[in-house]
Amino acid sequence: MNDDRETLARLLGGLVPPEPPGELHGEVMRAASAALAREAPRDLWTRIWESRSLRVAWATGVLLLLLANALVPRATSPSGMRGTAPAAGDELDSIAHLPRIDLDTLPAIGGAAPSAVEPRPVQLPLKTKESPS
Repeated sequence: MNDDRETLARLLGGLVPPEPPGELHGEVMRAASAALAREAPRDLWTRIWESRSLRVAWATGVLLLLLANALVPRATSPSGMRGTAPAAGDELDSIAHLPRIDLDTLPAIGGAAPSAVEPRPVQLPLKTKESPS
């Protein structure tokens, strides 16, 4: 039993990690204090917000859109819906005004009314074993 422990200690003795160099602590602390003293880089949104020319361009775009919305006349469709062009109004009317669904009718089968279709027996061909010739 003692022999196993000695062998294990001899084999694993070299796996102890080495000590860090003594000057490493000072270098790390100096680098950390220098990093904290530097000003953090500004992100994209902060740079955009602080840019006077971009804010003026954004405000101009918003004002142009508001003026266009107020000054451009709105077309009315034949159904009286405002805000749609006359060409698109016909298509919208055909989509928006669907016929009512009649719950008393059954769906058509093969283009004929269900009452006109009479069931008829289907005859399947008989399979016969063909004799090898």
